Amino acid sequence: YAYFHNISQEDLPYINIPLHTVIKLTPKAYGCDEERYKVPIQAVSTHRPKPKTETDARGDPAAVEKKRSTTARNYYGDDQPA
Repeated sequence: YAYFHNISQEDLPYINIPLHTVIKLTPKAYGCDEERYKVPIQAVSTHRPKPKTETDARGDPAAVEKKRSTTARNYYGDDQPA
């Protein structure tokens, strides 16, 4: 769904896909057609909107970015403070 609608990976968990609905995507030259077929089953929406900003336990949004960017590996403890 996200691929055909050109939605970024960061927004994938926050796409509002209704429960008990069949979505038919038909690829076209510049986009795609979408048809939705609702199945008559009673349910509540479980969609959760994307949070505005993330914060750590102290309320510091910069600390979340520091935690998230852990692509460098510290195999031998070179980055440990003395």
